[in-house]
Amino acid sequence: MTGSSAHTLRRDAVNLLAGRALTYHMHPLTACEQGESFVLADSLQLGHLPARFSEPDPARYLRDYVQTYLREEVLQEGLTRNIG
Repeated sequence: MTGSSAHTLRRDAVNLLAGRALTYHMHPLTACEQGESFVLADSLQLGHLPARFSEPDPARYLRDYVQTYLREEVLQEGLTRNIG
């Protein structure tokens, strides 16, 4: 939630748990939670991340999410393992 990169912090030997008292797991919404607004085609194309339901352009949100978080995280993990 803070936006800090665990990989960068771990490389610098920073304690990742400092100041954290609670852990929240934010899972994607289920079909039951979506109720009558559940549409299988949208679900398969856009997923169930909660923010996608409030975004005006859910396809762009998903594209940005993949670019910003997943792609960078995968690249960083690969770079970290190759160097170390």
